[in-house]
Amino acid sequence: MLERKKVLSGNDSAKPEQESGAKANEAGHESPEDGERDKDEPSDAVLNLELAELVAQQALNAPEIHNKNELLFELWRVADEFGEQSKRLEVMLYEKLWTDANLCEESFIAKYEKHSNDANAFDILDESVRRFETLKMFRYYIDVCEKRISNDDVFANAKLYDVYKLMDEKNLATVDDYKKLLEFESDDEVSERIVRRALQRFGDSSFLWTYLIQLKVDSGNASKKDIQKLFNDAEHAVSLLLLFSITLLH
Repeated sequence: MLERKKVLSGNDSAKPEQESGAKANEAGHESPEDGERDKDEPSDAVLNLELAELVAQQALNAPEIHNKNELLFELWRVADEFGEQSKRLEVMLYEKLWTDANLCEESFIAKYEKHSNDANAFDILDESVRRFETLKMFRYYIDVCEKRISNDDVFANAKLYDVYKLMDEKNLATVDDYKKLLEFESDDEVSERIVRRALQRFGDSSFLWTYLIQLKVDSGNASKKDIQKLFNDAEHAVSLLLLFSITLLH
């Protein structure tokens, strides 16, 4: 601790006056010089903060670390957890996340975490998926909605529906995402359009074919010939995948 104080406070060499002050202390007396030094010497809290800032800066400049944005975000999150004790460091790291060079998904994640209790918290996430149309950003939005639903947030369910619809529009939805999206839909015509669009990307999905066939059967408007054609299309699509897989295995 003493060595750390010397380095950070610039007192890296012993002085004769300090030695005499130490002897005076050993005798049970405090010299006037000691009192002045105690006033000028930085506190442990300040020194610890300066040391943390130094470590953070060195880590961000390390050439072996390739994903600087994720590191910057994690450093910010740790600093944020310490509250007022590390407020200066937290502010510095947060501002770095919002520079043009560092703007990324983590910038918006940090912003949301800072303002998650605000009335406009969802606006932050809406902007995030407009700026970054990535699976990473959408997955974070979905996780937030699911957590808020479990906490009885009355708006989260509608927001989750909007996220799945947007993922469909941006061709980012997986089959599992389509399953969730279809759970929201009560209009069979809308559901059919969603399924047919999904089949353009996942034509080998038995779930999607089964769902489409069930929709047509339940509608009562499809002829037996139409239903049979759907069965044949589904069998052909899934069989082709099976045949392709078997070919690869051999």
